[in-house]
Amino acid sequence: MLFRSERRGGRRWEFDLELGDAGEMAATRSIDRIASELGIPTRSAAQIKTALIEVLINAAEHSLSPDGRAQVTVEAEDSALVVRVSNRGVRLADRIPAERSAEERRGWGLSLIRTLMDDVTIEPVDDGTSIVMRKRWPVEPSDSATDRPVL
Repeated sequence: MLFRSERRGGRRWEFDLELGDAGEMAATRSIDRIASELGIPTRSAAQIKTALIEVLINAAEHSLSPDGRAQVTVEAEDSALVVRVSNRGVRLADRIPAERSAEERRGWGLSLIRTLMDDVTIEPVDDGTSIVMRKRWPVEPSDSATDRPVL
């Protein structure tokens, strides 16, 4: 199965994705639907989608995942979205040296993810890696505040 989505408790979504282009596209379409439903501003939604695609690309390229899949959980908080991506394979912590020179860096994926999201945590798990990203967005003023006349 390429993509399976499940909604739990009204503010939590789970996806089981095949790593690769089709899985990335399915994930971004899902984030679009979630963002629309929650009223997440377009810019914040675009940043979430870009970070999610980068995490999925990194998982496909570097994890050596035996099943070629990733599990994505999206949870809505008051004015934040928490996205957890987990996959089986080589743990990210085992692949990245503590410090690297600029010449040793192949890509800037994690830096980009950290720039786009407000919080990023990499958690090694028994059989792979889990990356947790949080993005807060500005809360629009309530209708009552915008309906007052300007003096």
